[in-house]
Amino acid sequence: MNFVTYSHRYGLEIVNNMKEAQSKYNELCEVLRSIKEQELVNEFQKRKIAKKKGKSLARIINMLIKERLIEKGWESESYIFKNQQINKSTRDWRLDFVYPELFSVEVAFNHSSAATVNLMKPVLASELNHVEKQFQTKFGIVITATQELKTSGGFDGAIGTFEGYSLQCKPLMNQLSTPMIIIGLKKPEEFEIIHSSVKSGGTTGSVYMKKLDKVLINEFIGEDGEIIKLPERGI
Repeated sequence: MNFVTYSHRYGLEIVNNMKEAQSKYNELCEVLRSIKEQELVNEFQKRKIAKKKGKSLARIINMLIKERLIEKGWESESYIFKNQQINKSTRDWRLDFVYPELFSVEVAFNHSSAATVNLMKPVLASELNHVEKQFQTKFGIVITATQELKTSGGFDGAIGTFEGYSLQCKPLMNQLSTPMIIIGLKKPEEFEIIHSSVKSGGTTGSVYMKKLDKVLINEFIGEDGEIIKLPERGI
């Protein structure tokens, strides 16, 4: 996937001048770039066959990022603090990913009202605190959707976006004391997720290829970009 970045408190500039930090940040960027549109379509189709909930690309992108960062040795779903009572008091004291001593990472596809909390969590993990921490980091990274991905990827209309997170950094300059990088994932070029109503109520998402039209259940995208139809029993 392609993406854009916003540097808060010179986060990107500082990272690019620290050899180890730059190496791990580049590793994260390569993980994001490695997510191909064909994968997004096919994983979305697999979820539909399995009748799993989800009408956007959010869960799929989360899953692919998680798999690939764990493979590279990043910690997943780590608590910020060592104190278990504090950790149990709210789900907010947990980070999506950590590379110890360097990065605290949040993948933020949730409601826009959670944006300030998502921005503050890397600060709590990086700054001195009266409560002993699980990991100490130096930089924060928030990965979120750009407005164009929010629209084309079938995301809920209430989620926070890259544009919104970037704007929040300005009035929170004094509070967000940790250098941070906001990453905004861009929309796919070849397809989009379209919502439609279902008889039972609510909405469902479908893949529409810009060149091939709608992709039906049991249809997948092959290596050459052609539609492959599988037997009705699924995969």
